[in-house]
Amino acid sequence: MEVTRASIWEIVHMILVKMGLEYGVPNSGLLWVFWLTMLLCGLPQLYTVIISTVNLNAKYPAVMVATFLVQYLSSIVMFISHCCSDVDSSIHSLDKTKNPSPEMWASFPSILTFNWCTNLVWKGWRRPLTTADLWEMLPEDNAASNAALWASTVASWRKGQTSASLHDHCHVLQSSAEDVEDYEVPVLTILFKAFYVSFFVTAIIVVLAESSRFISPYILGLLIRFINDEDQPVWIGYSYAAILFIFCEFFSFMRNAAFKRFFMLNTRIKASVMAAVYRKALRLSASARREFTLGDIVNLMAVDAHRLGAAAQVLSQMWGIPVIFILSFTSLWQRLGPAVLAGIGILIILIPINAVIVSKLKKLQSDQMRFKDKRVKLISEIISGIKVLKFYAWEQSFAKQVEDVRLQEIRMLKQGAFLQSLSAFIWNITPYMVALTTFMTYLLVSDDNVLDVETAFVSIVLFNLMRIPINQLPNLIAQLIQAVVALKRMQKFISASELDPAAVGSDPSKKNTSIFVTGQFSWSSGSETANWKLCDINLEVKTGQLVAVVGSVGAGKSSLLSALLGEMTKEAGYVFINGTVAYVSQQAWLQNATIRENITWGLPFEEHRYHDILRACALQLDIDMLPAGDMTEIGENGINLSGGQKQRIALARATYSNTDVLLLDDPLSAVDAHVGRYIFDHIIGPNGLLRHQTRVLVTHSVTFLPLVDQVIVMNNGRMVEKGSFSQLMAQGDDFATFYLQHMKEEPADSFDEDSYPGDDGMTSLYKPTAEGQCYVPQLSQCNMKEENVSVRTPQKEIIASPIPQDYIQHISESNTDTTTALCSGAEDNTKVTKNYSDKSRELLQESQDCESAKFEHQNKISASMSMLHTNGNNCNGVKGNADENITKKPNEDCEKDEFSSLSLKKMPRVWFDGIKNAKQTEAHKCITYDTVGGRKKTSRHQTNVQLKIIDNAKNMKEKRGTIVQEEKSQTGKVSHRVYLAYGKAMGAAYAILPIVCIALAQGSQGGSNVWLSQWASSSNTNATTGNFGRTAFLSGYGVFGVAQAFFFFVGMLLVMLGCLKAAKVLHKQLLESVIHFPMRFFDTNPSGRIINRFGKEIDILDNVLPGATRATINTFSSVLTALIIIVAATPLIGAFVVPIMCVYYLVQLLYVASSRQLKRIESSLKSPIYSHFGETVQGVSTIRAFRREESFCLASDMKIDNWQKALYTNIVVNRWLGVRLELMGNFITLAASILAVAMRDTLSSGIVGLSITYAINVTNMLSQLVRQTSEMEADVVSVERIRDYIQKETETKLRTTGPKLSPLWPEKGSIVFVNYEARYRPQLDLVLRGITCTFKPAEKIGIVGRTGAGKTSMTLGLFRLIEAAGGHIEIDGIDISKIGLHELRRQLSIIPQEPVLFSGTIRLNLDPFGTHSDDSLWQVLELAHLRDYVRGQPLGLQHTVDEGGANLSVGQRQLVCLARALLRKSRILVLDEATAAIDLETDDIIQATIRSQFAECTVLTIAHRLKTIMDYDRVLVLEKGKVAEFDSPDNLLADQNSIFSSLARDAGIF
Repeated sequence: MEVTRASIWEIVHMILVKMGLEYGVPNSGLLWVFWLTMLLCGLPQLYTVIISTVNLNAKYPAVMVATFLVQYLSSIVMFISHCCSDVDSSIHSLDKTKNPSPEMWASFPSILTFNWCTNLVWKGWRRPLTTADLWEMLPEDNAASNAALWASTVASWRKGQTSASLHDHCHVLQSSAEDVEDYEVPVLTILFKAFYVSFFVTAIIVVLAESSRFISPYILGLLIRFINDEDQPVWIGYSYAAILFIFCEFFSFMRNAAFKRFFMLNTRIKASVMAAVYRKALRLSASARREFTLGDIVNLMAVDAHRLGAAAQVLSQMWGIPVIFILSFTSLWQRLGPAVLAGIGILIILIPINAVIVSKLKKLQSDQMRFKDKRVKLISEIISGIKVLKFYAWEQSFAKQVEDVRLQEIRMLKQGAFLQSLSAFIWNITPYMVALTTFMTYLLVSDDNVLDVETAFVSIVLFNLMRIPINQLPNLIAQLIQAVVALKRMQKFISASELDPAAVGSDPSKKNTSIFVTGQFSWSSGSETANWKLCDINLEVKTGQLVAVVGSVGAGKSSLLSALLGEMTKEAGYVFINGTVAYVSQQAWLQNATIRENITWGLPFEEHRYHDILRACALQLDIDMLPAGDMTEIGENGINLSGGQKQRIALARATYSNTDVLLLDDPLSAVDAHVGRYIFDHIIGPNGLLRHQTRVLVTHSVTFLPLVDQVIVMNNGRMVEKGSFSQLMAQGDDFATFYLQHMKEEPADSFDEDSYPGDDGMTSLYKPTAEGQCYVPQLSQCNMKEENVSVRTPQKEIIASPIPQDYIQHISESNTDTTTALCSGAEDNTKVTKNYSDKSRELLQESQDCESAKFEHQNKISASMSMLHTNGNNCNGVKGNADENITKKPNEDCEKDEFSSLSLKKMPRVWFDGIKNAKQTEAHKCITYDTVGGRKKTSRHQTNVQLKIIDNAKNMKEKRGTIVQEEKSQTGKVSHRVYLAYGKAMGAAYAILPIVCIALAQGSQGGSNVWLSQWASSSNTNATTGNFGRTAFLSGYGVFGVAQAFFFFVGMLLVMLGCLKAAKVLHKQLLESVIHFPMRFFDTNPSGRIINRFGKEIDILDNVLPGATRATINTFSSVLTALIIIVAATPLIGAFVVPIMCVYYLVQLLYVASSRQLKRIESSLKSPIYSHFGETVQGVSTIRAFRREESFCLASDMKIDNWQKALYTNIVVNRWLGVRLELMGNFITLAASILAVAMRDTLSSGIVGLSITYAINVTNMLSQLVRQTSEMEADVVSVERIRDYIQKETETKLRTTGPKLSPLWPEKGSIVFVNYEARYRPQLDLVLRGITCTFKPAEKIGIVGRTGAGKTSMTLGLFRLIEAAGGHIEIDGIDISKIGLHELRRQLSIIPQEPVLFSGTIRLNLDPFGTHSDDSLWQVLELAHLRDYVRGQPLGLQHTVDEGGANLSVGQRQLVCLARALLRKSRILVLDEATAAIDLETDDIIQATIRSQFAECTVLTIAHRLKTIMDYDRVLVLEKGKVAEFDSPDNLLADQNSIFSSLARDAGIF
């Protein structure tokens, strides 16, 4: 028998070991339970063996005793070994993450007690935790795994739907993929199929945990019976106390395990839903994107995904509710009989009442989310267009829109607060009503029914067990209502229309054709813009061709590219593109990353090709001016770059991608004319880097058209003309007339070699020459806010380099040949230009080949030279004749001979500037040249010094490359000032009265139990008459219940209303602060970070903090009441309670330190998710064109994982606390039970019942109190983060505080800069240095200059978007620094380079304050040439404008901005290259409108097209933040050495 039993145990053990190995479980809980069972089952036998041995009883042979003891000791060793965590194996160490979770290798007891978290908790107590301390997610919990699970579940569901469809329609031979895609994806079904295993396992644990609760009332009954029966031995009482403690601990372990599982289920569902939303956003169609704005989708990720995850958690918890009710009523039936049915009747009556309340709450929740979406959407647009709002002083108008929506949202929340309070009142009074009704029925039905102590307090414990789920039901129901609303919203989004993945196909049979498109395309259907379509499209582009698309504003040029990308709905026809695609949008989209990362964009870094592309895109000079070079971070939306710089980086990205087809949507409109020509020739043109790729170029510049292979003319969505340039010119139609007219008006775009150096000439500017001379950039702290980018080198930075004679001859020849070609016709022009570029390309290739081996070393030399110049060497250029500044050395005779044959007029400008500065840079050269061998030689000492300088430069770049600041989390305890600020926002009445009411409610509950104890213990328990009879008891018990419910209802309602008042006040203060932050704040903080304050943080104030505040006050009152009653009933228990509470306090200190910081980290890690998401939505067309969806999804998953790491760590640390607090609560229960047994002779059974009942309850109360206080503090972190923004520095006064200005100011429009200086941020250098100039009234001023000159900085200073660091600006004799910002900005007008529109209507975008009549609006629309377009819309001025003006072309948006300026009728107008995105014909009309309508105004124009300012009164030339030249255009052009004349020569005007 013994052998058989041993064999069974061995077999069980082998099976468990095999299962653990098979499933990869390092520490099997089953094995731990197995060895524990072995030990427990062996105890009787061990006792017998020990007794027999001690008594010298030879019942068992000595060998058997010895072997049994060895076996038992071995079992003890195995049990202890399974209590220890396994060591990380070498196999796991190969693929483990940086900071893996100790849970992966923790032992079963450690997992059960969460002891594996202890080290982190201690670390959090010793110092504030950081993101580096966070553990990685478990493999099954990370975002990528859950996203894959969602995708596979959807695929499985679709497969099932397809199979069902085929089964139901067996006559159909084949089901198309399109039919399958049309099925609406049921979110709830997918979530259930994906997570049902985790859900049911968690539910089983919850059921087991809740079932174990009911052992406590049973043991309590036995203990009370023991107290009343003095004949029972004492050890039985102590056994009852021990058993009660053990089962309380079992329940604690099970409940905390369940909590951890359903919290992690919550996390997994959130991750999968957020990933699904992100991926869906990448596939949304154009019509769906109009329906779901960025704010809507951010809310889906931030709020709705959270509520769906919380719903799974709630449903898991609700599995225990029916178990509690069934077991409670079963136990009560055993003690009270049919009287329990009276209590059940009360529950049934209250169910329909709560159903009505739930229905109303559901509707209110839906309405509230609608308003929330609208509010967040408005906030998002305000932040995106904050610069425009400040320019026009529109902040208050848009803030009022937000506040109006917020008031409606608060109104919904207040109604919901009242209903939630009513629901809580009903559910709170329910247990008491059930107990009162049951006791009343039990006592009144029969005089024989005795409510003794055992029956009374066991029943009270059971009623208290029922109270727990009943008290939770209001919150659970509210969360389920929120989840149902969230589910509907999520369902609507997930089922929204998507782009057709088969819209763009390929046709390998057309080997020489890259693009073939024909058909009809539209943007959307069922809307007022549905009538606009691309019709009769028929286009074929051969491989390697360059196709230009031209047409007026709104003709459909950009739409044609969108059709090629599959962005438009294909109504008829087909689109074939053979090969990979790159796309440059009209408004460049860049990521918040470094310049290099934006260009390489996930591709391997190829240094040589990368630098070639930088030079070809005229970017090297800009990059060399940056502190960190190409490792400088680009701010969100390219905030620290000009429009031209952003466009060139986007073009460099497309070029670096090395795709087969490039779609370019007017990328040259944002750059200077000469830079555009340079980029065209080196990148786009027939001899550029992309000459072998197929290119489709949308352009408004006619000068490039002779060099393209095919020209497409668009008009009103149709291709009206198509053919080669010579064919269209020969036809003599509208295009030919238009072209000839604009070529006469725009000599700037002729290809004159006098002003346009050859290929190698420009390349030498950006690349070290073959002889080893290198361009030495000036490291500047410029903020890259200026627009003009010159491809010429600043005079002070060039080291003279010898110029090869064959190259000089090549330039002279190509100059002559090109001039002849231009005169002889377009076709010859193309041919000759190709020959010229081919020759220059060959020379450039030779130069590149000889450099390639030295490139890396020369870069180091260049860096060292740059540092030498930066550290205090002044190399300013000297004006004068070139030959006066040529450095002459004995070893330069050969170079001098070469120079003698070169005419200065024919010499490229870069060499001219370099020769002028050779003398001044000679002292700083670290490199000398061997003129015989033409080789470079460097001294050893110089090399060592250079290497040190290179390291310093690298360190400096690393430190100064970041623009966007990392979000800082507070550390330590939440300041009491935060609580005071929150209480102040609530008001004194709302802050104090709820505490009083809830304390009275808890006191009433405690009084009812004391009343019951006294009555049950009295001698006249069965009496029906007397001073303390049944009627008196029931009356008193009922009064206590009514008082408890009333005070609780009033207290909760006051808490909810007070918290909503605080949320309203804090939101208003936050909004007022944010819209008045200086621009530097928005430059360094991504929009997602700011939106997070208005989204998630405000949502916590609205929906989470009220409940947390109420629960904290309620729980604290409950604990205090319980402890008072326990100590009053059995005073000796105070000796146990005091040390236990001390330990409790220490544990709380340990936990709160970690929990608080984890919550802060979690909040800060949310912002990158939303920032990345907003960035993705804005650039979704570019992402899809490059087929980068997968990499962006992975990046999003990583950010979600980073956030969830803090969430996961917080969850397990919370459970670590729960286990320990419940252990201390159970010790209080154990102490109360032991004292009851020890003092049974002096204590009444009523007192014992009361004491132990509260002791059992206090276990849950203590852990709940610490959780609630910690959650309260964690939620108050949201108040802290909002208050942090409220306290930040804002702009200076908005209105003048002194004497009021004249309503007509400025009457003249004169502007005076007096020694004006400015910088963008305190830590940066000045961008304007001592500007002193005067603009006369009604004078037309052109402002020009190269990159970093300070042009835009002057306009920002004029509008006071940057404040003066020195000097001042006067307008009509008044210092603008003494004028309120709004009064200043409302009197000025600006047409910015980047047109920003807001969602709403045309009227809103023109007149947000509603101060102008419709006639005035129609008048300015006519002047802006938008009247016909707006008239053609069904709603006219109320025509809907999508978010960001997405349903208007960029040109139309620019015209709306022009109409704004016309409407304001200001005396001062600033134009920042306002017509860059407009075709030339419309540009001419607009320029005429500006000249006529603003004839009496002072006009300041920042010009890229110098042609637009040639008839101005004066031109201001800026250089390095100073006034370099200021005179009339004619006078400046007359000076051959002036900067303006050089710019004019570069542009071909002069």
